[in-house]
Amino acid sequence: MKSIAFILFCLIGFSKAANAQNFETDKAKINELQDKKSFYLKTNPFAILAGPIALTAEYRLGIEATATPRISYQICGGYLDKSFLFNLTQNDTSNGLNAKDFSFQGFRIQGQVRYYFKKFEDKKDWSNKFTPSGYYIAAHGSYSSAILRLKTQTYPYNNYININANVLIGLQAMIEQSFGIDFYTGIGWKQNSLTSVDYRLRKTALNLTESGFSQYYASNLKISFGMNFTFGLF
Repeated sequence: MKSIAFILFCLIGFSKAANAQNFETDKAKINELQDKKSFYLKTNPFAILAGPIALTAEYRLGIEATATPRISYQICGGYLDKSFLFNLTQNDTSNGLNAKDFSFQGFRIQGQVRYYFKKFEDKKDWSNKFTPSGYYIAAHGSYSSAILRLKTQTYPYNNYININANVLIGLQAMIEQSFGIDFYTGIGWKQNSLTSVDYRLRKTALNLTESGFSQYYASNLKISFGMNFTFGLF
């Protein structure tokens, strides 16, 4: 009986010690997670070379927020303005106007949901479990609008609109939780439209190819290539 009691005493003591150790481990993990970053700034300075609408430049800022170790949400906003290509193509026109006489401004909003199917993570570092680093697939959508007019007149003007929905596959490589580079490509659907508004506010839908745009620009096929820089916020 004394031997049995001694064994039971040892088992109970071992169980309590194990539970205490698990508690301390879980507590340590909780402390690590409290220090992790959940929000990341996204931007691409090269977007000023080519915006979502032909001859525009995009000035983009966005946020990626982690929801689970493998899922994140991203929303971006952009200000559209004349690109350097616009400045090149609109100079020396037959009517005596050039690029500086025009205003070509608008906006872009876009969002996506990502699933990281192959994470880059340190199994020993619990705080990095939520870091959005690795290969991912994403559902992406975007809406853009820009108005081209003379600076000296409110009317007439041309309204350019771009809508697209895509499936993207990409790779985001992070240095810890501070800095990363995000590359992606994909395919999807797009719709570009051009509407002319006259002095009487009458709207006329213009044919894109007849207005000088390419067949690809006028088609519904969307092929995406892009990148963003990622910065850990908090």
